[in-house]
Amino acid sequence: MRVLRWGGFLPGSALGRHVRAATWLGSRQMAAAVVPLATVPVVVAHVDPADYGRFLVVVTVVTWASYLTAPVSAEAAAAAVARGQDGTFLYVLFRRLRLAALLAPVFAVASWAIGRGSDPQVGWLLAVGGGYVVVGFVFQMYRQFLVARRDFNLLAPWDIAVTVAPPVAMAVAAVMTGNILVVALASFIVQALVPLAATVWVVVRWRLVEAYRAGRVDPAVHAYGLRCVPVTLAVSGFEEASTFITMALVGFEGVAVFGVAARLFDRLSRMMMELARDLLRAVFATGDEVAMAGRIRHGLGWLVASVVGLGAVLAVVGIMYLWVAMPAIYRPAVLYYAILSLAFPARVLWEVFGLLPQVNLRFRVTTAIHLVAAGVEVVTAAAGAYVAGVAGVCVAVAASRWFGAGLAYVLAIEHRLRVARAPGRG
Repeated sequence: MRVLRWGGFLPGSALGRHVRAATWLGSRQMAAAVVPLATVPVVVAHVDPADYGRFLVVVTVVTWASYLTAPVSAEAAAAAVARGQDGTFLYVLFRRLRLAALLAPVFAVASWAIGRGSDPQVGWLLAVGGGYVVVGFVFQMYRQFLVARRDFNLLAPWDIAVTVAPPVAMAVAAVMTGNILVVALASFIVQALVPLAATVWVVVRWRLVEAYRAGRVDPAVHAYGLRCVPVTLAVSGFEEASTFITMALVGFEGVAVFGVAARLFDRLSRMMMELARDLLRAVFATGDEVAMAGRIRHGLGWLVASVVGLGAVLAVVGIMYLWVAMPAIYRPAVLYYAILSLAFPARVLWEVFGLLPQVNLRFRVTTAIHLVAAGVEVVTAAAGAYVAGVAGVCVAVAASRWFGAGLAYVLAIEHRLRVARAPGRG
């Protein structure tokens, strides 16, 4: 008996557990979708479009810089926790906090230089965002621990709080002040405090200090995360290049319009990706890699059909939302989102295929999947911008995501099965 026909890689005995998990995770994903959809129009209606564009550019920089804290270590630590090595959580957390502390002087100098030079507003926003990377971003690790334990009923309330609180705080700050700096402060402070509380709760409830002192630690996961830092930096830079290409084409106001479409696409696609990742990470980590690859290939048709259908629904919903809810100045975002939404299924497929080698610490395969696809995206985005402006960037991004999904399938599934069948190999 299979859990969903396209999900034949899940053990049949896990039917009830995965249905309950999907229910809890679905509640979180609904909150992740509904609350920002309700608050973004409020923010953009009360904040100057150019200032909102500045904020999105800084968020892009902050996202890129956060990869210097080796977030792949957290993903790898989840696999170790699933194998009973609970102390790995604190082991990785302490080392990531050290890396984050090293970024403090970098952000201080960068924000001072930009504030004194080209754009004081960007300088202040960068200082606020940098503070979040240094003292807040790392604590999102609580998710990996609970996912590894498959405690989705405990994960959902924390995730809902983390998802709901920042956009609500942004909307309140926008209505009360209309100042983008206050809006950024509200967002980043809340994004830091709620995960910090969740992390403290996880450490206390599961006595992770005792597990750490007892040596239930897998040091290899952090070493693996450090090896991935250059790759994730390059990949993140390539993936975020579309924001800077747009800024060069149409300025900060253009970034705001493009950013509304791109962030809606990213939010909805990540909702689907995180649901797949959270349900499958522990299964992949504890199962045989070759067997899992075979089951994915066996259920590929149903998997593709399911994500294509769901992607079509999200595309229609997003288009209607942008047309009805956003101010008139953001109306071009409808076209940008419609083009980007063609890549909804590709992002989920890429996540499922790429997760298998990641949880098995296959560095070369994971690197190739991420780096090659991201490199293709930035090259095609630049070409698309030259040919058709911002719409061309969107077409290039959508096409490159499908290329990435195909590449991930070939390297993570087909190649792994071919190697396993070769004489004397496996």
